Amino acid sequence: LMINHLRSVNRIFARESATEEYLTRLGIVSNVYSTADPAFLMDSEKPEGIEDLIPVNAESIGLNISPLMANYVTHGDMSSWIVIARKIVQSIIDNFDLPLFLIPHVTIPNSNDYEFMKRVCSNIQGKDKKFFLIPPVYNALETKWIIGRMTLFCGARTHATIASLSSKVPTLTFAYSNKARGINRDIFGNNDYCIEPVDLNERIISDRISTMLDNELKIRDYLQSKIPQVEQSALNSGLLLKQLLSE
Repeated sequence: LMINHLRSVNRIFARESATEEYLTRLGIVSNVYSTADPAFLMDSEKPEGIEDLIPVNAESIGLNISPLMANYVTHGDMSSWIVIARKIVQSIIDNFDLPLFLIPHVTIPNSNDYEFMKRVCSNIQGKDKKFFLIPPVYNALETKWIIGRMTLFCGARTHATIASLSSKVPTLTFAYSNKARGINRDIFGNNDYCIEPVDLNERIISDRISTMLDNELKIRDYLQSKIPQVEQSALNSGLLLKQLLSE
């Protein structure tokens, strides 16, 4: 039923290549348009008084982890996922001499990043000096501004990683969806900066962060040249949509 429906619509805007390939496997091709997520075009806005919360000009690591990841990492076992997430946070604190900011992105009932990370925070050692949980009081533009201040960002929520990538911040994606894999492949040509749920543990994450920090400037330079192309792709889809609506 859904395949027939998708074949019948005027246009499908596929935001990354993995979705486009999925549609091709279903035989849905002629009405598919390859584009970029419009979130790449979203502005950022500095939150008032943010200097009192984070060192805006200091090197730091940002981290977004969500309760949704339990479905992919521990087959829905939330208690086990909290234990794994706590080990990840502790490992980052122990292995890197940089402040760590836990940044919530989705705070809706039953899928609240802030409440989940608050539980993860319990029993973390050394958090008084190097560990901060951003409160859930900022809108999307302000959250993007905070993410954009990070030296490196690790994120589970797709639009948190888009906020980071579009701010030209080296970004490590915790990939539980084809969207995440497709976005990374379209930008970098590979999934070197993606970690699959089966590999989501403190050792692999710390190793990948270390490698990315060593190559921070190289990654930033690449994003500086690549992201304008992604933004143009998102803009082009708006022009096509305008044309479709006028027909």
